[in-house]
Amino acid sequence: MPPTKTQRWLDLLAFLTPRHYGVTRAQIMDGVPGYARSLEQGTNPESVRRTFERDKKELLALGIPLETVEGSGDDPEDQATYRLRSRDFYLPYLRILRAGAEGGGGADAGEPGETMEPERIRGLPLPPLELEADELRTVAEAARTIRDLPDVPFAAEAESAWRKLTFDLGPDWIGADGTQLVARGDEPPVQERTRALHDAMARGKTVRFSYTGAYRPGTESREVDPYGLLFRFNRWYLVGHDRTRDALRLFRVGRMEDLEVNPARPGSRDFTRPTDFTLEPWRQATPWSLPAEEVEVTEVTVRFDFPRSLLVDRAGLGELIEERPGGVTLRRFQLHQTDAFLRWLLSLQGEGRIVDPPELDEALGRMAAEVAALYSREAG
Repeated sequence: MPPTKTQRWLDLLAFLTPRHYGVTRAQIMDGVPGYARSLEQGTNPESVRRTFERDKKELLALGIPLETVEGSGDDPEDQATYRLRSRDFYLPYLRILRAGAEGGGGADAGEPGETMEPERIRGLPLPPLELEADELRTVAEAARTIRDLPDVPFAAEAESAWRKLTFDLGPDWIGADGTQLVARGDEPPVQERTRALHDAMARGKTVRFSYTGAYRPGTESREVDPYGLLFRFNRWYLVGHDRTRDALRLFRVGRMEDLEVNPARPGSRDFTRPTDFTLEPWRQATPWSLPAEEVEVTEVTVRFDFPRSLLVDRAGLGELIEERPGGVTLRRFQLHQTDAFLRWLLSLQGEGRIVDPPELDEALGRMAAEVAALYSREAG
């Protein structure tokens, strides 16, 4: 299957970004898989060149600072070189300066005043954007003002900027009692529920809603003290104390209906979030270990051949239970959501094989057959 345009773009950016000097078109044709494969398959070189020119033009239109540097060589292929400098391509790191700190210690995220050295990209430090906390508040207020103005074309961008900036400023400034908003939902009903939940967390109000669980039949009424919101795996989730179950629970916002914030005593709080609560266990979870609501944990053993076994080990996935000759490993996984795990294994194209339990291996086979049938129908 030929690479898609998006794949060509990503390969081209990956090829150019680590290079400090311009590269010729001939080097790009040889080093970027999409172009190299077309030439190997006998595509007219002029046609491949035009594809590259279109890709370059479209990347420029998207704001990618792909630079053309005129050359002086006699070879037409060396007349121009192309480069993508890290300092132009990557956004600067945001540093919140602590009042009175020498050298401007700052934070890339979290509480103001926390210090953190700028990260490095391929060993090269990028110059940070340094703002005093008061300056950052001013920028955040400006973003909120733009967001709230009617008929502003960049309202969505201002909303995104406001959420990111207020995350850096911390909960004390936005008055959200530790609320964490990580991303923006795409579906309007989910956006509306997320805003209502955010407001409820800021005011410490209990919420009620009807909920359809992924693994429980039927719809149930829930009464929850909302502790945190997060956006994981393209979905909004609420984490809070479920008064119905008297336990901490995770809820997918898209599965809620008839959401209602407790209207009683609007100026008073219904709950106080525990001081030791954190969203980190959910933020760091894999799709299959994201704690779901009241599901039994499924244990699965998977065999990985080398080099996939090395990659999985470096990613810290699963628990190593056996090493075999040739770099083969067996790893154990605890699954909260089996479908997500099977989809991940399917993406490995056979480089991860279920050893136990056999019924889960059969489910993976059925999923693969369904995907193959789907693409077969689309191709037809």
